[in-house]
Amino acid sequence: MPDSVALWIGALGAFGGFVCSALGLWSARTKRRARLAPAERESSDEREARRGQRKSLSGLMRRFIRDYGLFVSGLGPMTLSAALIYTHVSGAATLDTSTCEKTFRITYPPNGFGISQKSGVEVRGTACNSDYVWVFDFDLTDGYYYRDSPAPILVSNRKWRFLDAPIGNMGDTKGQKYVIAAIRSSARCNQALRGLKPDSAGDVKVQVLPKPCPNVDTRIGVRRVTLVKARP
Repeated sequence: MPDSVALWIGALGAFGGFVCSALGLWSARTKRRARLAPAERESSDEREARRGQRKSLSGLMRRFIRDYGLFVSGLGPMTLSAALIYTHVSGAATLDTSTCEKTFRITYPPNGFGISQKSGVEVRGTACNSDYVWVFDFDLTDGYYYRDSPAPILVSNRKWRFLDAPIGNMGDTKGQKYVIAAIRSSARCNQALRGLKPDSAGDVKVQVLPKPCPNVDTRIGVRRVTLVKARP
């Protein structure tokens, strides 16, 4: 089913459900008032209170649509509830599985690639032009992510690259594995990563990225490649 069709089905379903609920409530109240004896019917104060409630609800809905209305794929405004139904029905992208998340990847080097510990390797990948990328070396021994640059890598023409050198330690033996982690970053995450302080050895390392940044324990916003030391 095309996304546009699913979108309209979701939007119409949400609107139709609301209309049916409202009509059912109105019909039930009308029938009840018709059965009531004159003494049991609502007083003028009760009617005013009910009208006030309806106005409050109407105002709340208008504010909701104003504040959370969405404009999707040129199909016009739709409410957040319809957007959620559209996402559920069509499997449409959420923030975590957006087009940019799918675009973000490491294209080179491949897993298992042999490198020089001293010369390192140029890491290349793809991302949306609106994204930023940070590269970390993950130490399998101590479990820390070591920040490789003091600033984010800019994306140009949906491509990014970074020379990661040296990698590991001079005493590493042949066959030592290295893990490079690329982080998809936002402006807020950039600010947090820039603010990380070096330790006494001059290394900027973390086991968990700061709050605005991706969770390194998940695959969302994080891409990894495992390399092998092949020469000094």
